[in-house]
Amino acid sequence: MKKLKINKNEKEIEVTLIRKNVKNINLRVKDSGEITVTANNKVDEEYIIDFLKRKMDWILKHIDEFEERKKLKVKKEKLLKDNNIIYLGNIYKIKGVKSNKEYVKLGKDEIYVFLKDKDNLHKINLALNRWYKDKINEIFLKVYRETFKKFKRYNIKHVEIKSRKMKRRWGSCNPNDRIITLNSELITRNIECIEFVMAHELAHLVHANHSKDFYEVLEDVMPDWKSRKEALGSI
Repeated sequence: MKKLKINKNEKEIEVTLIRKNVKNINLRVKDSGEITVTANNKVDEEYIIDFLKRKMDWILKHIDEFEERKKLKVKKEKLLKDNNIIYLGNIYKIKGVKSNKEYVKLGKDEIYVFLKDKDNLHKINLALNRWYKDKINEIFLKVYRETFKKFKRYNIKHVEIKSRKMKRRWGSCNPNDRIITLNSELITRNIECIEFVMAHELAHLVHANHSKDFYEVLEDVMPDWKSRKEALGSI
């Protein structure tokens, strides 16, 4: 491994260069802010530096996004931290609204929680939790149905979709029980990221491993899966 200092337009970043027997140059920005680039030994270092300079804006954008998510990534019982909530990759301001009927409504930049006691933070939190749970079921099922269509030529059978909080992975697939489980935290990511995780797990119904054949299936159904994976980041 080698540390590279990349400068462009008075901005500087540090990138860890990893040499491996890989076909392409792979760039990754971790949630921690660490930037790594993996390349074959045959790729000239100057070419890699030039590649990183061209990717500078993309890198800085993702670092900013990860920092924003880090500030707002809290447990569901603490959704009211900073009075913000993340939903499908967007940040919404939480606003309580007095109403005889209890419900949650998504606006352009705000999420409105209608309650009799609009200032009761505990009840606002409970209402948001219920809304989140409903949206997780709704969005995950919708993404599953749309993504499943892309696997038509592989003749896989339908599976059950579940969700739960996971500490170390975004999703899992049990081919024997025909169950795909997605991390409930995926609801904070954009649709493209959720679609990537769904496609990844469905591809395991074709090849229950991470072999070359598995990635060929993933490439077939989702040619831009690598960029989606980079945007998703790690847990």
